[in-house]
Formats: sequence, structure tokens, C-alpha cells
Amino acid sequence: MMNRLKSFGVAILYALASTYAPAQAGLGTIVGTVTDPTGAVIPSASVKAVDHNTGAMREVTANAEGYFVLPSLRPSIYDITVTAANFAPFVRNQVTLLADQSLTVESHLGLEGTTQTVSVEDAPATQVDTTTSTLSQVVEQKRIVDLPLNGRNPVQLALLVPGTVQAPANNADQGQYKTLPAAITVSANGSRANQTGFNLDGSSNNDIYTNVNQPFPFPDALQEFSVQTSNYTARYGGNSGAIVNAITRGGTNSVHGDLFEFNRNAVFNARNHFAKVRDQLKRNQFGGVVGAPLYRDHTFIFAGYQQTEIRNIQNGNVAYVPTAAELRGDFSAITTPIFNPVSKAPYINNQIPVSQFDPAAVLFATKYLPGSTLPNGQVSYGLPLSQTFKEYVVRGDQVFASKDRLFARYYLNKYNNNPFLSNTNYLATVSSAQIYSHNAIIGETHVFTSNLLNDVRLSFSRVSTNAGPPSNSISVADLGVNVYQPPQFAKALDSINVSTYFSTSSFPPSIINRNNYSVADDVSWVKGRHTFAFGGVAARGQVLLRDAYLYGGQFSFTADNTGNALSSFLLGSIRSFQQGAGEFKDDRDYFATLYAQDDFHAFPKSHTQFRYSMGTFYSLVRDKGQSRTVPCGELQRGHQVVAVSERARRFALSWRRWHAKVWSDRILPQLLSPPGFRV
Repeated sequence: MMNRLKSFGVAILYALASTYAPAQAGLGTIVGTVTDPTGAVIPSASVKAVDHNTGAMREVTANAEGYFVLPSLRPSIYDITVTAANFAPFVRNQVTLLADQSLTVESHLGLEGTTQTVSVEDAPATQVDTTTSTLSQVVEQKRIVDLPLNGRNPVQLALLVPGTVQAPANNADQGQYKTLPAAITVSANGSRANQTGFNLDGSSNNDIYTNVNQPFPFPDALQEFSVQTSNYTARYGGNSGAIVNAITRGGTNSVHGDLFEFNRNAVFNARNHFAKVRDQLKRNQFGGVVGAPLYRDHTFIFAGYQQTEIRNIQNGNVAYVPTAAELRGDFSAITTPIFNPVSKAPYINNQIPVSQFDPAAVLFATKYLPGSTLPNGQVSYGLPLSQTFKEYVVRGDQVFASKDRLFARYYLNKYNNNPFLSNTNYLATVSSAQIYSHNAIIGETHVFTSNLLNDVRLSFSRVSTNAGPPSNSISVADLGVNVYQPPQFAKALDSINVSTYFSTSSFPPSIINRNNYSVADDVSWVKGRHTFAFGGVAARGQVLLRDAYLYGGQFSFTADNTGNALSSFLLGSIRSFQQGAGEFKDDRDYFATLYAQDDFHAFPKSHTQFRYSMGTFYSLVRDKGQSRTVPCGELQRGHQVVAVSERARRFALSWRRWHAKVWSDRILPQLLSPPGFRV
């Protein structure tokens, strides 16, 4: 039991440590150098970027080397205007800025009296990032909608990036009764399946119980999807794998929206050449989105809804149940000798007196299992699948002036797995699950000066799971087995397994709630050739667990005791039995993280940059009613407290023709892996 508690505590820390989200996740940057017709730099030029969709404007002043940086811009289409005294304006329209992109816009100003305009009507070819050493890829809104996605799950897009694969779950995805089925286990460059950080509009979108992703909004509600796989900036701490940032769509100055329906049905399907029948999956997805201005250039609203209905039946399941002869004690069809489990004396001609049969086993076999007309007792059965997903997303944006912008967004995904149980066939048992995933954020961007900007965000995420057996299930006590059954939980058959013959089980009654609260602040300051970034996150995580794990008892029957597993079952000779007291755990975690980074623009008229960053991390995990400081990285016996305090330093170099990437010291996410803890 102590080992289970220690493992749970380490796992919760491991998951929570990777879930805090940087405040600026998913935002982009526009950089460039202002030059005259001879190629000489123009200092102190004014650079304006106007959001083509909302009219929001940002303005900065180029430094003495003509270099400018526009940080923390929402991915959108921008109109860029550069002006300087004694020079003609430079205008570049409809410049597309992607999520997490550092976009270079070179500005060549002509002499006064001439006008130069560069108009880009379509999205330009993908630009090589010459200003950072980050390896990343962006899937824009058109590809999100147009690419074929099985089930319209946008997280699958992360697998399109070089270096990423779908990794084995290894308990990261714990199945449809604990984890919402939208989870994807992504491994980037060989990292663990649960070491990818997922962010939605800058708020953490990791399930802190398993550290896989919470669901993301459906494709029509997403604007862009960015995946960073290596050398990301200091603000992205806590993960050794990829960083996935998704940005939801917002309202614009024009009313826009769509309605959709996707229907998959056997009526429309062709039969697989090697299959006897058509694929019977029925999946219907329908919904719509709408965005509009409430007050032009200032107030915008966006809302969307999608519902998914899935119906299917998994046929081809085979089991072997007692035949009519075997229920009369006639096991003569079995060639191996059958013997008494107590005396070990063989039964003559494999004939077992029915008086020795266990009444509970006979009752279950005759009342709750299907009958078979085949001599070997074979039966075939199907497992029905009935699932419903309902997704809601709403977002509001408010532009107060050129110096302040506020947004708020809420996303809810409600998943229901409908139970099924026939009282005459417990082999085809399907348990129920109700999982609700919430993600909410409110953020404000304030521009103090043209070169000093602050982002602050409050976010909340919650995943609640309520799962259990079908409401009409029995327990072993109803069969006459004298085993304690907890009255506070619904009746359930945990597990009855008869080796090589049949098994039946149901998911135990379980309630799992996980909450994550965080406040984050990022500051961006451009000073001469330096672009400073510093900030931090304070977060609190909770995992509250109540379940009846092993409460009802698990029964296993094998051939060891009688020579045949089915005869062992009918004689009531158990090979193994497990019963537990359930799981009741309250785990809480507190975080404080800080980082600082300096990107130094080394040479005028080039994009050679040196980056140095450092960060600190402190965390305390405790169970209910207990809090105690312990040595760094140590899990202390009897207190279930885990504390971690670490620092990490990074150095990176990039320039126009190629990138050099150097990492020094120990990288923080690797220190958070469970093998690093001393227990």
C-alpha cells in the first residue's frame, strides 16, 4: 500500500510539474530592419501593425541600428506601415502572422516623394525562421479544417510534425472510463508519451491526473495549431517533449460563421474486400460557429457548438460457457483428468457429482451467462458502443485602446459513455462514464511604452470523471458469496475470470476530480539590441480521488486446482482472490516558477542572435491535511510530501544561414522525471 501511495504522489508531481502554461503561449512576433535605398539602416523609424480583422493597432520605434521588434501579437493578418523623416512610407498589406512565429519583415524605404507599397493578397510561402533557434511548425486554420481527421480531433495534427510519433500509452491514456477519448499520446524526439505540454490560448490544457491532453475545440473553432519540438524559449518550462499551442478563433469586424454535418454510416460505406459485412460504425457530427462585432473595432464575440453521436457494436467476441452436460457434472468431453480440489482424487470418467458444485457458480452460470448449443460451449457476442460528445466554446475580445486589450474564453466538452447490461449475458457488460472537461481563461495585454509590454492571465481547468457499473448490475453477494460489499457504492461485479473460458467485469464506482488554477505574468522589454523577456507563474493543482477499486473482489479460476479451469469454477475452487478498500486520495500541489531571457541582436543588418535564459522552479505536493517541507526531490515516508526546487540555464545561437543550438547545464524537465526522485 505504501508503494502505491508513493507512486501516486510521484506521478501527480510528474504530471502537475508539466502543466503550468506560459502567459504568452501561441502569440507571435514581427521583427525586421529598416534600411534606405543604399542598404544603410534608418534609426528611430516608426513601425505600425494593424490587425486586418479587428483594427487593433500596435506601434514601436526602431532602435539606433534600425532594428524593431513587435512582440506578443495575436496570430492574424496584419497591415505593416513604416515611416521615417525624409523617407517615403513603406507599406506591406495582409502579412500573415502564425502562432509562435517570429516573422521577419524587412522594410526598405525609398526617398521622400516616392511611395512603395508591397501588397500580399495570398499567404506567402513558409518563411525560414532566421531570428530564433526554435524548431516548430504551424498548421493554419485552412489546413485544420481541410485535412482529414478521424473523428475531427485536432490534436492528431501534432503527429504531422517531423520528430513526433504516437507513442504507446503506457498508462498515460487510462482508457475511456478515466480519460476523455480525445487524448493522444505524443512523443517528440524520443520523449515520454506524457511529457508533451498542451496549451489552449495560453492556458494549460493538460489533464493533471495523467498529463495527456484535455480535449481541444473542434476544427471550426480553432484558428491555428503550433507544435514546437526543440529549443523553445525559457517561458516554456516543465516539459522535455513538445509544446503544443492552439489558438481559438475570435470575432472580427465582419460577421462570419458556418454550419456543418459529417455523417458516417454503413449505408454510405463500401464493404472491405476481406470483410463479410460493411463497417457498422455510425458517427454523426454536426454543429456550427459564428463570430461578429458587437462594437466595431472594439468589442467582438465568437461562439461555437459541436455534437458527436457514435453508435457501433464490436462483434466477433468469443467465449466458452458451461454446456448442458457440464452443468450435469459430465466433463467426459475433456481429455485431461479432473480431480477433487481438496483430496486430489481423480473423478472417474471426469464425472463430477453436482452435489459438490458451488451454488453461487451454478446460479451465475445458469442465470447470468448465455447458453450454447455447440459441444464445446462456444458463444459469440457483441459489445455495444454508445457515446455522446457535446462541445461548447465562447470567446469575447475587447480592445479598449491601442494600449489595452482584454479577452476571455470558456470551453466545455461533455462526454457520456452509455452503459449496457443484459441480465442474461454478463459477458457483454459496458460500464458508464461521464467526463466533463472545462478550460477557461481571462487575459489582458497592456502596452506601457512602444518597447515595454505586459501580459497577465488567469486560467482554470477542470476534468471531472464519474464512472461505474450499469445501474442494474448485481454483486457477488447476490449470488450468495459471503464477501463484504460496501453499501455506499453501487453494486458491481468487479471481475470473474475463468482462464481460457470466459471473463466478465465492470468498472468500479469512481469519482475523480482534477483542478488546476494559475496566474501568469510575462513582460517583454526591447532595449537597444536586447529583447528581454521575464515573468513567472503561480499555480495550484488538485487531484481528488474516490473510487471502489478492488472493493467488490476479483475472482480468478485456473486449471491448477482441479485440472480444468471451468471445473474449478463450478466447484468454487478459487486460484486467486483480491479485495481492497478502494482509493481515497486528496493531492494538492503549489507552484512558483520564474524565468528570464535575453535575446541579443548582435549585428546590424543581420539576424544573428545570441540567447541566454535561466529559470527556477519550486513545487510542493501534499495530501489532505498534511504539509511538510522535505529535502529537494525526496519523497518522505509517512507524509506523502514531494518538494522540488531546481534551476536551469540555456544558451542558444541563431543566424541567417543556419542555426547553432547549444544547451548547457541540466534541462529542467529531465529533472522532473520519476527516475530522478529518491524514494
